[in-house]
Order: sequence, then C-alpha cells, then structure tokens
Amino acid sequence: FGMALAMAGETGKPVVSFLQALIAPVFKLVGILMKAAPIGAFGAMAFTIGRYGIGSVVNLAMLVATFYFTAFLFVFGVLGAVCRYNGFSICSLIRYIKEELLLVLATSSSEAALPSLMQKMEKAGARRSVVGLVIPAGYSFNLDGTKCAYERDGDFRSAKFDHRIRSLPIGEGESGDRYFMRRTMKET
Repeated sequence: FGMALAMAGETGKPVVSFLQALIAPVFKLVGILMKAAPIGAFGAMAFTIGRYGIGSVVNLAMLVATFYFTAFLFVFGVLGAVCRYNGFSICSLIRYIKEELLLVLATSSSEAALPSLMQKMEKAGARRSVVGLVIPAGYSFNLDGTKCAYERDGDFRSAKFDHRIRSLPIGEGESGDRYFMRRTMKET
C-alpha cells in the first residue's frame, strides 16, 4: 500500500497526510498505555510471589540475570566498538534514549518504545524516511525472534496436550478428531 501511495504522486498526498495525522494520536494512546504497563507487571509479580512464594521466581531471576549480563557485554563491547568507530559514544546514545530503555525494561516489550524512539531519532537529525524504514524493520526482526520462541513453546505445549489426549480412551473413527485437535492446539 505504501509503495502504491508513493507511485500515485500528488494524487496520493491527501491519503499520506491523513495517515500521518492519524499516527500522532495512535502513538499518544500507545504511550499512555505503555506508561501504565509497569503497574500491571508489578501486580502480576506480586500475585505470583504472594500465591506461590518467592521460590517460584528464583529460576526466573537467574535467567534474567544471565540475559542482562550477556546484553551488557554485547552493548558495551560490540555496539560500543561500532559507535566508537563511527565517532560517537555508546554512553551518550544510552543517555539520549534512556526513557525508552527504561520503558522496555519495565514492560518487557520493545514495541512499547517504538513511537517515542522514532520521534527522538528524527529530532536527532535522521530523516523521517530513514527512521520510518529502519526502526520498524528492526522491530520486525525482533518480532521474528519472539515468534520463534513462542513457536518453540507452542511445540512444547502441543506435545504435553498430545500426551494428555493420547491417554484418553478413544473409540474407533475418532483418530481424525484427535489429530485435528492436536494440530489446532499447535497452530494456536
């Protein structure tokens, strides 16, 4: 659709203007929702610890600590070297996008920071067309990784479900139904 609008030239300009005007309130709404998201995350953690005890989150804490240690090494090692090569400091970049990083940390969702990150990159001097291509493309790659993780988790849940339905007594002619249920669970 975007390519067709670009090819339409002057005829497509009113549609482009409308879509750009529509983006501003949508980004504001997402910003409001994402600022409130840490409260929900806090509530979920409080419920889990209150119901199941602190031991329920010990393994999770170890996993999170390992992830942040690895991310720290990558950001300050690899990205720091890339930034230094291109003439700026990784620390100044982190200070500039501090709010977005804290939002991602609080919500565990990189999508939460998309609107304000795009605005900051434009303010920093990046052209709107570059920001509009590069940042959403990066998010798409990030979502592909998330999808792979969910798919792997779905395979595990599907295997557990498959084990449960295999242990049920099934009459003749019901094997097709069982297969359909298993595939439905796997795909959803």
